[in-house]
Amino acid sequence: MTLVREAMLIEPRALGVDASAQEAGGLLANPDVRAVFVCDEHRLVGVVTRKTLVREVVAPGLDPQKTPLGEIGYRAPREWPRQHRRGPALHGRSGGSGRRGLPVHGRP
Repeated sequence: MTLVREAMLIEPRALGVDASAQEAGGLLANPDVRAVFVCDEHRLVGVVTRKTLVREVVAPGLDPQKTPLGEIGYRAPREWPRQHRRGPALHGRSGGSGRRGLPVHGRP
């Protein structure tokens, strides 16, 4: 596997900025889902992980039903064109294994 498109998630999980932390938690309950992309319309604006939910919602005692993802998701990582070589895109992410997924422009 040498191209970014070979590491792409075909159907990444995504919710809108107004979706609740509880909705994200429901998706993240599936062990195969490592992150939920937060979108404003069709634009990626952030990412929420299990760690994000614990740090931003559970630890401070916020209500997951009332906490919108737009307030807790971390800023979207870089986007890579699908034809880009995979090495630089994955450098420093999961030891280069590509298991976390990356936002990528275009279809695989």
